Amino acid sequence: PVEQLNAFTKAIEILEQAQLPDVVELRMQFADWLLRNGFSLSMAQDELSCAADMLLEFDVESEEDEEEEEEGLEEREDADLTSRGTAACSPTARSLRSLRASVASQKALGLTSGKGRPKNKQPAKDDAGPISAPLGACHYEALCRVFAAKGRLGSGEEMHLALQTAVHFAVQFFACTVDVVNGFVEAEAIANARRGKEQGAQGRKEGDTEQNGPQDAAGTKTLFGEKSDADVVDRFWPCFAMPTRLADWAFEESWPWWGKPAFAEMLARTEQADIFVGGLAASACHPKAFARPATTFHMLVRLEDDLEEHGYHLWALPILALHMQLASTFTGQKGLHAAITCFVHLRLARFASECQIRQAATS
Repeated sequence: PVEQLNAFTKAIEILEQAQLPDVVELRMQFADWLLRNGFSLSMAQDELSCAADMLLEFDVESEEDEEEEEEGLEEREDADLTSRGTAACSPTARSLRSLRASVASQKALGLTSGKGRPKNKQPAKDDAGPISAPLGACHYEALCRVFAAKGRLGSGEEMHLALQTAVHFAVQFFACTVDVVNGFVEAEAIANARRGKEQGAQGRKEGDTEQNGPQDAAGTKTLFGEKSDADVVDRFWPCFAMPTRLADWAFEESWPWWGKPAFAEMLARTEQADIFVGGLAASACHPKAFARPATTFHMLVRLEDDLEEHGYHLWALPILALHMQLASTFTGQKGLHAAITCFVHLRLARFASECQIRQAATS
């Protein structure tokens, strides 16, 4: 055991210095090893806390960088809209800004905001390795497992907070992918608007507008003046929305990533354009998002049982959605895939029935 302990400690030290995300998985394995070899419960909890803090501290820093970028973008948009007169006060302009603000707020940590932790870490811009990229689905899946384990090891308020936080990161697992796809749709809408604007300007120069009359294309003259990029984005973005209530997670049709050809098409184009920072593992719909599928399966089963035991039946619905997504990673093994899918469907129906969501329970 001493040699194994030294090996774990040395490996963690090396990976931490290199700022590699593998240290999160290694710390979780180390916590499991400590419990199996009779070490104190507090030592295992400390390792899980360190694993979570490494990702959470970077998540807070990356959000601060995004907020600074969004503030600069909003200032430029406000200046541009102000130059157009009353357009700055139009409902379209306000709705665009509110949409971007809502996306930023969804990314903020609700239960673990990082308050009380010293900010002695330098910004991750100069860090090497994949951990320097914004958190993706693979990181949120790991965080979900970390807090699920902390929920089983903790007690009292700490245990309840850990269970709720695990559900939060299960939601973020999907939200980060939906946000990226919506951002890609937004970028395409703006690009199309600008192309239409350039083509309209070229057509006016050639005298086409006099023959064809007022046009309703983006960036062209209409009865209400010239359309801006904001008008086009407001019409086409966001295309996909997350479930707004916990009860909505009981219905698979409310999951934009599940069985929706339009989302699958846009996701494929997003992945092809290499938009996901950190690789395909950052996408919730890619098998690489689950670093240890077998471990994740058993951890999710225990997490669902813990949530049910403590009366968090509605909170278990996002976990079941994550469980269903995990089943899709076993598509190459038909028997295993069918067994896990059937298992999750039965659990989803039971939880929906206990929550009095009869339509989902009988579908």
